[in-house]
Amino acid sequence: MAGQRGGRSDGPDYAKRYPGAQEVTGAEGWNWQWTKPGQELVGTFMVCEPFKNGNKAKVRDTDGVVRLFSAPDQLADLLREIKPGDNIAIVFDHEKPSRVPGHNPTKYFKVFRLPN
Repeated sequence: MAGQRGGRSDGPDYAKRYPGAQEVTGAEGWNWQWTKPGQELVGTFMVCEPFKNGNKAKVRDTDGVVRLFSAPDQLADLLREIKPGDNIAIVFDHEKPSRVPGHNPTKYFKVFRLPN
């Protein structure tokens, strides 16, 4: 059938119909990583909830990208004080080496509620 691939319609070419249109894939900020002390994330808090072996949180950053990331217990405890829709800044403050050989260091965070 013309215009179909794998049982799905190709659909209209929105990039041609609407110059500047960008497809939203939903994956831009997925599995965002806290990699180094001093790193910060500023935006609108969405949610923090239990997930498999820890917690996952979502923040819509100032560029509009939804960042999904692991929230260690210390960070998740701080985020429980934040309401969805609050503007926040999360700062990866420091880390301490694990006392157990082969384990990852423990990460510590600061959370700031910003004016709306």
